[in-house]
Amino acid sequence: MRVSAADLFGFLPPDLRDEYEPPVLNEILEQAAKRGRFEAPGGGVFVHSEDMELRYERGSVHSNISDALTLDVVDRMTGDIVGAIDVPDSSTIHIGGGSRDIFKVDDGRVLTDGSRDEGVAKFKSSGFPGVPFLLARAVVEEVGVLPQTVVKFYHNGDTVLLHGLGAFGGMFLAELLNDEAKTKTVLRISPYLLMLADPPTQLPEMTENLCLKFVSKFEKKLCRMASPGPFHGDLPHEIRVKSLCRMLGAGQLQDYYSEVRLIGIDQQSLSFPDLATAL
Repeated sequence: MRVSAADLFGFLPPDLRDEYEPPVLNEILEQAAKRGRFEAPGGGVFVHSEDMELRYERGSVHSNISDALTLDVVDRMTGDIVGAIDVPDSSTIHIGGGSRDIFKVDDGRVLTDGSRDEGVAKFKSSGFPGVPFLLARAVVEEVGVLPQTVVKFYHNGDTVLLHGLGAFGGMFLAELLNDEAKTKTVLRISPYLLMLADPPTQLPEMTENLCLKFVSKFEKKLCRMASPGPFHGDLPHEIRVKSLCRMLGAGQLQDYYSEVRLIGIDQQSLSFPDLATAL
């Protein structure tokens, strides 16, 4: 299949055309070609690579889940497919409650024989869910924090900042406070609160430029939170960072934060004072 920036522009809805004009779309296609998604024979035309053809055959071209291209594990004697794995890093694999010796890796398949090896299967994590801003605010307000406020109180010699800005907002606020203090003043980060060594007198400013800088710095970690999909890395850096900000709800967070007041309270004045420090 052949595609050009003009073709992509024709598919865009009207409200995106001002932001993604043909030169920008061509930049996206060129970056994707560098990543092996397309081949560029010339003349501004791009052709799907072998990797993309394989994704099409597997039905994962439009998936928003980063799906590593796994290899089928085949029993060499029967020809049965007994599982699927990433590229193997040893001569023996553990799958389906048993072990198998690798005979040959060929044409997207791992040919194996049964093994007496009593090893255990290896598993890997695939990201973690984040707590969104609105849910975190609902929780801290149920605990006793008033709307449009972030509260601080002392607890066991440290300062607790009960913010309810969510997973992304908590990380961003912690980075701003550390930068402002010029040291690591934040001892603990959660979607609901920060634990600090030194109490802040005011909340730091949270601007769009600071947000872009923060997202760029922690892009890899934030991608695990937002799950932007397998093609996020194919985008040019500036577009990648802006799209990640949108996915993380940065605009909504900044609008809310601009109206927030910091107030000091006594922990016992909260509806659930003990729960407040366990969040």
